[in-house]
Amino acid sequence: MTSGSPAAADAVVLGVLGADADDAALRGAVDLVLASPLPMSYAHGPELRMLYNAAFAELLGTAHPAAYGAPAAQVLGDVWQRGWQHGADGVVREGRGVLEHVDRGERTWTRSHSPVRAADGRVTGILTVAVETTQGRSVIDRLGRLAAELSEALTLDDVVRALLRHAVAQPGPTYARVWLEEPARGGWTTARRLAADVSDPAAERLPLMWSAPTPRPDARVAAVAERGEPVWLEEMGAGEVAPPDVPTLDGVVELDAADRALRSVALLPLGTGPDGPRGLLSLGREVPGPFSTDERALMTSAAALAGRALVRARLFEEQRGTGWLLQRSLLPDRLPAPDGVLVEGRHEPASSASAATEVGGAFYDAVSVGDGRLALLVGDVVGRGVPATVLMGQARAALRALALVDPSPSAVLHEGDRVFRSLSEASEAASEDGSLTLVYALVDLTEDCVRIASAGHPTPVLRRRDGSTEQLACDVGPPLGVPGERPVTTVELSAGDLLVLYSDGLLERPGETVAEAMGHVVDTVAAVRAADPFEVGSRLLDGHDGARETAVLALGRTTAPHSTARTTLPGDATAPRTARSWLRAQLRGWHATSREDDLEAALTEVVTNVVLHAGTSGTLTARHGEGRVWVEVVDRGRRGEAQAQDVADDATRGRGLTLVDGLVDAWGVQRTTAGHRVWFEVHDGGAPPA
Repeated sequence: MTSGSPAAADAVVLGVLGADADDAALRGAVDLVLASPLPMSYAHGPELRMLYNAAFAELLGTAHPAAYGAPAAQVLGDVWQRGWQHGADGVVREGRGVLEHVDRGERTWTRSHSPVRAADGRVTGILTVAVETTQGRSVIDRLGRLAAELSEALTLDDVVRALLRHAVAQPGPTYARVWLEEPARGGWTTARRLAADVSDPAAERLPLMWSAPTPRPDARVAAVAERGEPVWLEEMGAGEVAPPDVPTLDGVVELDAADRALRSVALLPLGTGPDGPRGLLSLGREVPGPFSTDERALMTSAAALAGRALVRARLFEEQRGTGWLLQRSLLPDRLPAPDGVLVEGRHEPASSASAATEVGGAFYDAVSVGDGRLALLVGDVVGRGVPATVLMGQARAALRALALVDPSPSAVLHEGDRVFRSLSEASEAASEDGSLTLVYALVDLTEDCVRIASAGHPTPVLRRRDGSTEQLACDVGPPLGVPGERPVTTVELSAGDLLVLYSDGLLERPGETVAEAMGHVVDTVAAVRAADPFEVGSRLLDGHDGARETAVLALGRTTAPHSTARTTLPGDATAPRTARSWLRAQLRGWHATSREDDLEAALTEVVTNVVLHAGTSGTLTARHGEGRVWVEVVDRGRRGEAQAQDVADDATRGRGLTLVDGLVDAWGVQRTTAGHRVWFEVHDGGAPPA
């Protein structure tokens, strides 16, 4: 920080970050540095120009304020030559954190250097925590890592997960809970983590489980969050009714073994400020006694860092939620599935820090145009943000209308080009490029063929019933909005074949050429079961890193009849019972009851995950055919993906999806534009499907 005005300090920050000033991850790192009560600095770019907080300025002495924004070698002088340079070079070159313990006679320094990455994965700078002490070197390292993790955390769940992991990983606390006020949900919700729950690294992939809203938490919890002052409960007797941070539901306190074991609890406000959600961090120990000065300082610092990150995360979720709401309103809720085919579409928004807040223009659609024909479309409007999304919605509606008038590929792309030019002229997205890449496929079930035309878009992948798979060699014309011819290619499409259309975001894989990424797509399609559009969509998105939003549309020509049913699940505790009853009735109507118990048990776990984890209503779909039952539950939350894991014997959660894995023959989870999708299938007796 400079000794001048806040405006001057901000100008220095912008000058140091330069072209990276709009990167959310880097700005988050700088915000955390400036807010930390511990001495912290961030060194950016090839010259490692330094930005730091007031505590770090005190360490620099007379070198401040001239050091603010200056190269590290110039600021640190002989200290740089005697070791700091070596540590900094290691962080930038190898992208891993470095902990240094430096003895300077009567003065001992502990320095933690952590890499800070931009949204595209580049190491652009170094986050340093420097403390003049011989105590707690490993603790300081953890705090530095927490600060680095929080600088990259995008969502509220990302922030809370990092904070809880940090809290129970340090010596002492075995129990950590975060309270957040959620007025829209009717009160306060909590997420808890025990030391036993993170004994296996896979536990980190399990989403947080938030409690049902509690309108009135314990008075001490509410007071800490309201006044912003910590409370240290250091002598809790075994006879105490309950720790104050245990949530209640309808006035009833439900204790488990971990709650009863607590003998001392620290209640720490999450310093979110007036613009953030009110929150509180509680840390519990199984032994009574006072918290040391070092423990109090560390806990308070961690809570302060997390509070700042929560403000950014709430803003991020509000911005992203608005964009996602718009985007999912422009994508189809349901796709046609005439007799003889199964159709499945998937859309995954970008997950990187630079792209996640900006929706894009990728889309898919399927239109039944009569006479046994089905039009399939996957496209991508060039550009980002709301203008590109709006233009995408307009273009998709226009292409649907054109397909219903004359579904031939040549007519749709010719008229679509003219319509898109008119739309883009009136759109803000036209300043980006004013073009739309599109692949259009007209499936004719009566003639057993598909006619394909591409406007600057990757051509489809076709998997034959015998397993042979290839990217179709179709001529590619220019995108819509660019003059040129777009030839039509006709390909045979028989029973058992699988046709896969996708957006070019699927071909953007770090460290791979487009040809290598295309090979990965072909190999993935080849490995799935014949004519199974549900599995191929899941497998393709499972292997995608989410750097770009991606759309996938798959059509399988079936070899046997299929039955499909769908219902809506309530977003409350009755959902598992409702789901079981509905599925039981469907299975008996389909005469598919050989593994009814396995299906009901797996469905209970999945639906419970939707209700307790996402906190939303859901959609339940079941299909039966070709010797298998396939079940899908889709929620409307954005809390992160669920994954099965190995869990410790004394862990209190994490077994649900592991149980599902043991009950079913295949399952998967994907993030969608609206929320999350969990699917599973079982073979309905006899031999498994081909």
